Amino acid sequence: QSNEVSPPLRPREVPNWPASLPHLGQVSGVSVDPSGQPVIFHRGPRVWDHSSFNESNHYQHGTEGPIPVDTVLTLDATRGTVINSWGRGLFYMPHGITVCPRGSVWLTDVAMHQVFKMLVETTQTHKGPRGNHPQDFSRVIGFCGTLTSDGSGLPQLDTLPHRWTHRLRQGS
Repeated sequence: QSNEVSPPLRPREVPNWPASLPHLGQVSGVSVDPSGQPVIFHRGPRVWDHSSFNESNHYQHGTEGPIPVDTVLTLDATRGTVINSWGRGLFYMPHGITVCPRGSVWLTDVAMHQVFKMLVETTQTHKGPRGNHPQDFSRVIGFCGTLTSDGSGLPQLDTLPHRWTHRLRQGS
């Protein structure tokens, strides 16, 4: 056995990768699943711009309905082709994604102020209130375990309030 430490993996450009991805919009997050395949969370035809939210963090284009294309794409790591896709009609403004080692997928939608835990056959969600209290969700931008970050300009959340942690952990 060698005690040598391997150098850290570094990103490298792969020409013509990924393959053509239909309906790919603003990419809001990328993670890697337990088998090493990249998973992309994107906005399809939806664009986050100056008109997306008002001063009180309310999404302004809700009447357009959820995004009509699959927003979660799992790619073949070698070829860059889509091997699985889903999420059509579920999200308004995708933002963050984390794939856990056991395969559950955590997603955030800033327009709905929600954190989603997607499992093989079930979905758990939590819709946070859009208040001005430091413990309220407001434009959730990321989630990992029991830590979130809040992109609204409100004080950063250190942990989920107990009432939310309990609800998110049920069935985990």
